Amino acid sequence: MLPAPHTVAPSSRPGATHPSAKLLRDHQDCVPLRRILSDGDLIVLLSPVVAPWSSSRSGSDGQSLTSDPFEPFGLALADRHPWVRHVAYNKTAGITGTHAAFIKRARVVIFVISGPPAPNDPPQAELAEICRALGGEAGPRHIVLACFDVRSSTVQVTPFDTVVQIPDYSPAELRAAASLLFGEPEREPESDVEMEYEREREVYGNPVRAPSEPPRSWPVEPWSPTDLPDVHALWHACLPPKFHLEKRILASLLNRDGYAMHYVVRDPATRAVLGFCATYLTYADAGGERLLGSLALILVRESHRGRGVGLCLHNEALRRLKRVRGVARIQLGSTFPRLLYGIPAELGTSATGWLARRGWDVLGRGARHVSDWVLEFADFTHRRPDDVSSAAGGRLAFRACAPADLDLVLDLVDRECVRRDTMGWFDQYARLAGSLSVEEDILVGLEDGRVVACALVYLPGSGSPVGEDLPWAGQLGAGVGGVTCVCIAGETADLVRARDSIMAGLLDASVKSLARRGMRAMFVDGVREGEDVFYPLGFKKWAAYREAWAEGMSMKENGAA
Repeated sequence: MLPAPHTVAPSSRPGATHPSAKLLRDHQDCVPLRRILSDGDLIVLLSPVVAPWSSSRSGSDGQSLTSDPFEPFGLALADRHPWVRHVAYNKTAGITGTHAAFIKRARVVIFVISGPPAPNDPPQAELAEICRALGGEAGPRHIVLACFDVRSSTVQVTPFDTVVQIPDYSPAELRAAASLLFGEPEREPESDVEMEYEREREVYGNPVRAPSEPPRSWPVEPWSPTDLPDVHALWHACLPPKFHLEKRILASLLNRDGYAMHYVVRDPATRAVLGFCATYLTYADAGGERLLGSLALILVRESHRGRGVGLCLHNEALRRLKRVRGVARIQLGSTFPRLLYGIPAELGTSATGWLARRGWDVLGRGARHVSDWVLEFADFTHRRPDDVSSAAGGRLAFRACAPADLDLVLDLVDRECVRRDTMGWFDQYARLAGSLSVEEDILVGLEDGRVVACALVYLPGSGSPVGEDLPWAGQLGAGVGGVTCVCIAGETADLVRARDSIMAGLLDASVKSLARRGMRAMFVDGVREGEDVFYPLGFKKWAAYREAWAEGMSMKENGAA
């Protein structure tokens, strides 16, 4: 499930091809992008609103007629660098203030020109020049992706320092452009076996490697706390450094009596752990009857990938979860306690391909994108009070939760958990009932005295039950607090329209609350979408995941690992 992160190929150079993607010029010396990008650096992809590529091919390459034709490019970029914001532009409306806000926060801007202008259409190249001017001399690196033969057209790309050309904007060519930008050369397969793997790559992404022996059946055993050293070493070997944890913290996340079921595959000779799978159960809502399961992660030693270890762990974990009475849905990843929310974007297409072959909808509409965010308070752009009130009818107020508000908060969270199938939130709020930390750990948004929004705030290491379930704020260093379970009512059209403003108001209240408690920054986890709110306020994306759920438990339990 979790292969090693991407390896970096030699740098691309002007004139290189992948196979039809060409780097025409790179006066900024910014390709491959890995050389200039760091964790948290934002790539802004600006693509035009155009007709989908070749309706006759629709469905054959994972693209529907109603989808954004440049989505494969955005996904291919995000597989290599998770901090990507894809924003469409309209050729007629031009570049707006929203585009300008993202450009100013970007490290790299990739501007797509789909083709020469049609009669009476404004040239896209002129809009690209406007974007470059908005960035200024000290602004982001500006790259133009031309989806046509530049030499045979009248479009002038000479003003741009870095230009990549592909013959069209078909998904395959867009993915080739992403490979070129990150210095990953394409090659022709040299044998029938390689050709088979290339065909699989087109659908699922790069496999880790060809199996050295046919997949076999491995005995799956319950894990024991004595396995912790092996599991901790496996964790560090399989996951990117940002997700590394101290052994004691990992132990606290795994040892959850009554809520956790973990499994291992051992070497028959040495009894060393070859693979590990973590699963959890939690209540879906206040009813106490519906359970939600988590297939939190599967880790396999690199030496034993492709030999059936991961497949055996996957199938046994699903079989056990399905046997638990009341389990209605299963999440790929875990919310509470948090190991990984879903599939980290850094793991690329190998992980998503493996899971797609197991039946998880990680490549289609069922897979949602979820992000964790970090804000340094010095970078925070405060919203004026009238910015929030004007979008919500002028009646909103934000403050700490009073003990008398708690029942109203629990009612709101319960309703939204049922409405949105939000996993584990009700438990997190309910655990604070009767404690002395309600006023410190819960913030509320009120409309005419009615609770319409709430959020949990916590300090790592303070003994907060929420903080014990979320290790990542503490991993970012001293002075970083956390915000989680941001819940906003969606019962009326007015509240739905005001959602972004309510979110901004809660975040503002969270900054003030944590700053009063001595924090310098905050970590916000598990946000679906939200870029339009978070980037303008000064946040940086810390991690991105693909979230997927199994409905009705119709998952596959066969196939090569």
